[in-house]
Amino acid sequence: MRTKLAVRNLVTGIALQIITAVYGILIPRFFIALYGSAVNGLVSSLTQFISYLSLVEAGLGTAVMIELYRPLAEDRRDEINAMMCDAGRMYRKAGYAFLLLLSLLVLIYPSLVTGEMEDAAFVRTLILILSVNPLVDFFLLGKYRALLMAAHRVYLFNIVQALGNTVVTLLSLLLMYGRHSVLEVKLAAALVCVFRGLLVMGLARKHFPFLKLERKDFGHRFRKRGPVLLHQISGILCLNTDMALLTILTPVSPLMTVSVYSVYDLVAYAVQSAVNSFSDSALAGFGQMWAAGETEALRKSFHSYEFLYDIFIVWIYTCMAVLLYPFIRLYTEGLADREMYLSWTYAFLFVSAGLLRAIRNPANTLINAAGHYEETKWRSVTEAAINILLSLLLIPRLGIVGALIGTVCAYLYRAADVIGYSSTHFLSHALPVTLRRLLRNLAAGALVCWAGIRTVVPLCSGWISWIAMAAGTALAAGLALLAVNWMAEREETRALIRKLRRSLGKGGRNTAA
Repeated sequence: MRTKLAVRNLVTGIALQIITAVYGILIPRFFIALYGSAVNGLVSSLTQFISYLSLVEAGLGTAVMIELYRPLAEDRRDEINAMMCDAGRMYRKAGYAFLLLLSLLVLIYPSLVTGEMEDAAFVRTLILILSVNPLVDFFLLGKYRALLMAAHRVYLFNIVQALGNTVVTLLSLLLMYGRHSVLEVKLAAALVCVFRGLLVMGLARKHFPFLKLERKDFGHRFRKRGPVLLHQISGILCLNTDMALLTILTPVSPLMTVSVYSVYDLVAYAVQSAVNSFSDSALAGFGQMWAAGETEALRKSFHSYEFLYDIFIVWIYTCMAVLLYPFIRLYTEGLADREMYLSWTYAFLFVSAGLLRAIRNPANTLINAAGHYEETKWRSVTEAAINILLSLLLIPRLGIVGALIGTVCAYLYRAADVIGYSSTHFLSHALPVTLRRLLRNLAAGALVCWAGIRTVVPLCSGWISWIAMAAGTALAAGLALLAVNWMAEREETRALIRKLRRSLGKGGRNTAA
């Protein structure tokens, strides 16, 4: 059952990320062409600053999810109700704090961009519209998302998100085609977000009809929230530092610079989201096994999961390394400031940062499933400190390159740290296996990259040829990685194929994660 749910979560997660990627890549291209790079940079910059304000929630969703694992596994309904009521109360408190900080952002932010945006009323209105999404999280969606994730039912959330993103994409394109204003386009997206939150709430209540959230005071304490808070803050700082610091520290045309960064980042974010959907699909299953004390089952399941995951991430980042620069070249064709966007250095650093972040996910999934936030919190803080300090030093001199160097160095440290910690505390003597898998996949991926950049890139003269080259690159990389891993771990490959066939209903029952 766990495997079937994990596969269902994974499939819907990948479908969601494909739709999100289409939205995230398609809309900015029309946005830049219609409203200009400065407005696109403004939206990207504001989104990052608003994400900082959302730190008032940091750690709560994950803490709720962790605490719900055991009550859900044992069907303790009164305790589930107690936790959900208390979670709702805490989310509302976080929402009020967010509103207070938001008012300060509305007052202060326009002064940061007066050189490129002189209409302060426009900027302030845009801030309020872009804040609808986190407000829906605080006052409506957050506690239900945590429940669905803990119950291994994240596929329900994925389906609703996919439908919502599809509607937003079509609606935004229609409004931009009709030459509506930026504010109207973003307001339409915000309204869809509200309806999406209501639908998730309805689905959660349908699948958990025993929920009674009218009770007021249970006094429950989410013990993991403090350490989780530090992890969440560190993670948000690492992910969102670059655009915020580029806005503040870039001496000339900061919004234009942020726009360039955001175009590369939208591809990087789409790839990272696909990778995260892979790892998130297994989190609840590992968490339930850890809570139930099924240590041996956890190790066996993780071994298979890591084997498949390493193939997947090297495959997807190999494709990104070959295809990112020609994609940007075609994506920005016709823009007046196109030359600002074209850089192999940007492409290389974005791929390196994404791959380093992805490499740690299997080990990090175990840490999260076991709830080892207290034990690893200062390691996470160190990662954020490396990123911020290097960015502060390098951005004034190197701009986007300086920001990315800080990110790459921080992720390199954290990848090594997380893999070492997980091997020591959960998977004794597994480190050599993990390193061998990574090295052989990276070597195969590097060979495909070398061949692809020399042969594929010159042939990408238009979107049709790019799509054809993308398909060829994906096929070549996939076959190379499968061949290398088949030769290295034949039994593991056979076992994985059997497990996937069972999970899809083509074999007997399976209860492993």
